[in-house]
Amino acid sequence: MSHPEDPTPKKRLSAVIVGLGDLDHDAAQQLERATRAAQATGKKARFTLEIAIDPKGGRKVLLTPKVTIKEPVEGTAPSMLFVGEQGELLTDHPDQLLLNLQPKASQ
Repeated sequence: MSHPEDPTPKKRLSAVIVGLGDLDHDAAQQLERATRAAQATGKKARFTLEIAIDPKGGRKVLLTPKVTIKEPVEGTAPSMLFVGEQGELLTDHPDQLLLNLQPKASQ
């Protein structure tokens, strides 16, 4: 964010993105794909634009963009698990006593 006393010319991110080759087009396609998936499932999707900045000496930097999306997955639900003393995942509470119940034999 620039401050009122900042003499640096302002440049919009969109102008930088246009200078990054096909990123503008590719990112728009991925954003639309994530949006369609969110609408189809009624669940959240995620769109991420990451730009790595690699200094190349002097006043040069190499910008490497990466677009990723995470589409919602249908039919998955969260599962509550317990953690044992060694960090292992357990389906039963580690402090709960297990009862060794047997079905009653019919007479």
